[in-house]
Amino acid sequence: MHIGWSLLLIVLAGIALAWLMPDQQSPAVEADRSEAVPRYIVRGAQWQRLDQQGAPIFDAQAETIRYFDDESARLSDVWLYLLDNGERRWQMRAPAGFSAAGQQVLQLHGGVKGEGKWPDGEPLKFESERMRVDVVAKVLETDDPVRLHSASRQASGRGLRLDAKAERIALQQNVEMRYVTP
Repeated sequence: MHIGWSLLLIVLAGIALAWLMPDQQSPAVEADRSEAVPRYIVRGAQWQRLDQQGAPIFDAQAETIRYFDDESARLSDVWLYLLDNGERRWQMRAPAGFSAAGQQVLQLHGGVKGEGKWPDGEPLKFESERMRVDVVAKVLETDDPVRLHSASRQASGRGLRLDAKAERIALQQNVEMRYVTP
């Protein structure tokens, strides 16, 4: 009977030791667990969204789009053209983008560069680390630092919100504006 108890204690100690020891799997296996595997990968994609009347809201191109089971998508090397009445009002380029499942927002990141127009019609260029594009409301916004520049003015600040029609461009915080006279 003494041997039975000893054997039981050894087995229980082995189970406890195995339970308490850290997982010895390789980092590659752990990394695979943390990253979801896409269901589909589309290369050389052109994407256009239409409104309820069939008019295009935006045109996009991406080197790759990875679609996941949760209906989210990750994009690489993205060009996005936000349209208003078929006219390209804003165009942006970013190394990466993300579209969450069930949302009408495309998030661009990795250094976004874009072009559009001031409300007075003068062409402008902008740069920011990230940009959220609400494709239904046709609004661009970021909370990150942003720079805008054109022939007659240069602006910088933290945070930007603008509409596709370029009727309103609002820098949110720490705004600096410099006018250039010809």
